[in-house]
Amino acid sequence: MAWLDDYRPASFRGVSFHVPRHDADEGRRIQIHEYPGRDLPYAEDLGRSAGRYQVEAYVIGPDYFAARDALRAELRKAGPGTLIHPYLGTLTVTVDGRFRFSETEERGGTATFSIPFVEAGENAFPQAVQDSRARVEAAAGTVSTGAQEAFERAFSVRKNPSFVLTEAVKVAGGLLTRAEDIARLVSDPLAALPALLEMTTGVRVDLPALAQAPGNLASRLLLLFDRLGALSFDGGPTVRALASIGDFGDSLPTVPSTTPSRRLQRDNQAALVTLARSASVAEAARKATTVELISIDQAVRLRDDLVARIDPEIHVAADSGEHEQFIALKELRTETVRDLNERAVQLPRLRSVQPGATQPHFLIAQRLYGTGARADEIARLNAIRHPGFTPGGRNLQVLDG
Repeated sequence: MAWLDDYRPASFRGVSFHVPRHDADEGRRIQIHEYPGRDLPYAEDLGRSAGRYQVEAYVIGPDYFAARDALRAELRKAGPGTLIHPYLGTLTVTVDGRFRFSETEERGGTATFSIPFVEAGENAFPQAVQDSRARVEAAAGTVSTGAQEAFERAFSVRKNPSFVLTEAVKVAGGLLTRAEDIARLVSDPLAALPALLEMTTGVRVDLPALAQAPGNLASRLLLLFDRLGALSFDGGPTVRALASIGDFGDSLPTVPSTTPSRRLQRDNQAALVTLARSASVAEAARKATTVELISIDQAVRLRDDLVARIDPEIHVAADSGEHEQFIALKELRTETVRDLNERAVQLPRLRSVQPGATQPHFLIAQRLYGTGARADEIARLNAIRHPGFTPGGRNLQVLDG
């Protein structure tokens, strides 16, 4: 295996540069104890020393000023950052004091840097941190409660023509069917899918009576979303499936506002749709806190998907004058983004590799990471059906580090 196969383009906090030379200083911290009257010293091992990396780098090109200034800006920032070292892989480092850069007329179009990096490690002392999962849970609970209260204010079938009740039951039945479809899609084989289907059957039978008491109907539907979120151990698909209820109602027919009864039918339909969408984004956000993220890319994709589902509900709440629900949904959006961003910081990125020939995923893992123990990770990331025969000539997504 040629060394160039594992050579990586260098970058720090995403800013690229070239590395013609580097020096690494690693080892252990040893304290030598020498005692009076004893010929033999004692070497006390105090643990591994922090790795120090002297990187000689340069940026080049007709417009190299932009690359130079971008690298300078990142090197001046406080705190640790990700260094993609061409020879040593992904390292979490901080700039060890001062760095130097120089430019000469003889070498126009080039800026050379001498950068001392030191391994960042971690703060081993206790720190006060906020529980991002608890914040999302609290925000989701507020949204669900607000959705129920708004539904109770907007929904009514009593003392109206029978078709108002019939049409409301039909819309609610469509929501139950959607929930059943999602349950079959995401349920783990060991999960209680039959119990959930039994629950939807019971709600469907009770719909005419539940519609007479909007608070009871909302409670049963919210409980259904809670059970949906608990169905699968694999959080990612469940989050996406729950969030997909955000388009519930798009295919429902428009109700003409020709009479007071028709306007009430329209308002009831809108109330059911809003309840379903608000409950779905709340439960999807809850479920997202339990997803075992493996890459920054996955976290960003999940975050953006949820934001795209929550934002329309924020606008609906604003347009309908539901001020408290508007605030609750904005808080859910904020806490969901914060939770996923905080968890993403410590994760590696995805990168593409292209094996030249069909081979077992074990060999690919061995070449990339020096161990075959991560072969299953590669198979999972790329949905490889036959890991022993990973096809060559196609791009594979792998973790960068």
